[in-house]
Amino acid sequence: MTMVPDQPNELILTESRTMRAQTADRVDVLDKVKALALLPDDAHATTDIVANYFEVDIEAIKSLVKDNRVELFENGMRILVGEELRSFKALCGIESKARSLATYSRRTILNVGQLLRDSSIARQVRTYLLDAESEATHQFMVPTTFAGALELAARQARELEDIRAENTELVETNARLSPEARVADDYEANPGITPTVFHKTHFPEVGERDFFEHLYRKDYLIDQRNTRWDERRPSGRTARSTPIRRRRASATSTWRRSLTGIGCAASRPS
Repeated sequence: MTMVPDQPNELILTESRTMRAQTADRVDVLDKVKALALLPDDAHATTDIVANYFEVDIEAIKSLVKDNRVELFENGMRILVGEELRSFKALCGIESKARSLATYSRRTILNVGQLLRDSSIARQVRTYLLDAESEATHQFMVPTTFAGALELAARQARELEDIRAENTELVETNARLSPEARVADDYEANPGITPTVFHKTHFPEVGERDFFEHLYRKDYLIDQRNTRWDERRPSGRTARSTPIRRRRASATSTWRRSLTGIGCAASRPS
């Protein structure tokens, strides 16, 4: 696709958050520029889908998200983890084993198009938005009577109140989700040491089997041995071929909390 050079007025959207907010509801523009293929719920997209829509590398989208996280979250972006992530994967048929997933609403995708510079698709999106804004401006009629002016003022006051209420809700949502997003980002950037590496680095004299048996007995890891993966089952797993006692679900990600205790115990597996 031919790259469209930036027009001077296009910088209004890429540089002015106020202008972006004024056109944030025009999600219909996305399909006018290019067919947007969403997840099966027909409401969300992943980072891969957004990158494909704007015809850019996935790293370009990740970089944009990192630089504009607050604004994107205010426009519907979310980071799913835990039970919410598992439910969403089941709903949309996602087979990824990632522990977190970024989701984008149509409004979020439009916001990406307002901000993304090195994409011809994003430029076309901005052009449509500016054209629509221009048409709306030309259609504005100045009241010619006192009653008409009062009606216009009342309508604008109601719209302003609605915007303030929406902004308050978005700020509260962002404050609630930001800690989860930071945890997900920190884990993606540095997932930490694995049990295998920890064993080889600190306890090479202890047999690998003894080391992991110790972790299983202490509930530092979930014992998933003798478990087969079955894609036909909703949960993805079949029953274990040999019964084992129940493990704590949170132990998978928290085994490192007890490394201090393992330091002595792992050298003498009990």
